[in-house]
Amino acid sequence: MDLRFVLLVLPLAASLIACGGGTSPPNPACAPGQQIECACSNQTKGAQVCRADGSGFDPCVCSGGTADAAGSAGASGSGGAAGSSGAAGSGGAGGSAGALDAATPRDVASDDADGSGLPDTGLTMEASLRDVALDALLDAISIDASDDVVAPPVDAPSGGDGGCLAALYLMIDGSGSMDMVDQGQTNTRWDNLTQAIPTFVNDPAHAGLMVGVDFFPEGGITPSCIVADYTMPNVGIDLIPGLSNAQSTAIVNAVAGRSRGGGTPTTPALTGALQTAKSWQIAHPERSLGVLFMTDGQPTGCVAEGNTVMGAVMAAQMYANDTPRIRTYVVGIGPDTGNLDTIALAGGTMKAYMATTSGAADVLKALSTIAVAVCGP
Repeated sequence: MDLRFVLLVLPLAASLIACGGGTSPPNPACAPGQQIECACSNQTKGAQVCRADGSGFDPCVCSGGTADAAGSAGASGSGGAAGSSGAAGSGGAGGSAGALDAATPRDVASDDADGSGLPDTGLTMEASLRDVALDALLDAISIDASDDVVAPPVDAPSGGDGGCLAALYLMIDGSGSMDMVDQGQTNTRWDNLTQAIPTFVNDPAHAGLMVGVDFFPEGGITPSCIVADYTMPNVGIDLIPGLSNAQSTAIVNAVAGRSRGGGTPTTPALTGALQTAKSWQIAHPERSLGVLFMTDGQPTGCVAEGNTVMGAVMAAQMYANDTPRIRTYVVGIGPDTGNLDTIALAGGTMKAYMATTSGAADVLKALSTIAVAVCGP
């Protein structure tokens, strides 16, 4: 786990807990935000975090994304002292530390009651930021994030076509806000992107890299919330520049011809891109494929489908821990991109790139750096 991320999240979680709404129970079982060590069924040590309302500890989170089911840390009875010791107060029975059950992996894709293809997270747009911060901290404990985005993944192959046997699948934000001009800029966010991508795909340094492109939202002003609508690439994954520059030209034309509008269905779009990438990776085991998610804002719309930052984090983590492994790289375009680092961390790439100050040059730098990371040296 990257220490920088923990140092970033811990103060945020603590401050949000301290000023969060609601009242604590009269006899809290633990101090909100308190972490304790717990035993995992695989004989390793995990961590539990006290809930924001002090009612008890969340389940034990173990390495590799496995959460062991554990009992509550125990709230005391009337007048009793709460805590792991379970000592009862006058008239009240104390809680026990809870016995560990067999390890139960986090099931992020089950119970798809609404048929959207998204994990039913139970979160809505009204979910408290306090809970998001705590969940991000828990996920950070279990994510395999040893490979930083600025360093090539250890399992990325090299050699072959153009010195690179890797691929990138770009999922690009085409929401209405991409037409905004940010303070200090002369071009819109979309203009910066459309200037950077042609340079990137036509750069001889990237010849032999395979690149595909899709966009979100689908459905125009009323975006689709269905994952399947984001599993059909606008330009399929192929070598750049391609025969007679055909692939690079197709990508440039797709970006130039894309109209903007609608909101930001982050979770359905990212989940669809990851599904597409996994299918492609299975068919092309000789390549190392990464999803590059480019967005200018936080999730909007698709509330019932769990379109939140944490929904996207769960999707990225699931595929980063899957076989074959699909990493998620993230580029934020504009000043109000939200906490994209949590998505990148969950996707195995440690941090997002923020192209927020230097326009097209920032976007191009991010694309080129990520291409090196996914390709290897």
